[in-house]
Amino acid sequence: MATTQILTQKAIAERISHILEKKGLRQQFLADTLVKPKSYISLIMAGGANLTLSTILEIEQALGEPIFRIENKPVKVH
Repeated sequence: MATTQILTQKAIAERISHILEKKGLRQQFLADTLVKPKSYISLIMAGGANLTLSTILEIEQALGEPIFRIENKPVKVH
């Protein structure tokens, strides 16, 4: 696994943890809402899961907040 991918997974885990803490929620909330095993949520929170875009979207919907913020910048085509 590439170092950049590991850092990204840990950043996602930290962002999810921050949102859960801010809202007073626990990992069990995500497991129940996403209908996923608690062990899978623990893997995500440890930065060990290679998340699909659809899973990230499901987590964002469950939390009611974005995990990523994508800035809308013009792209230059050469």
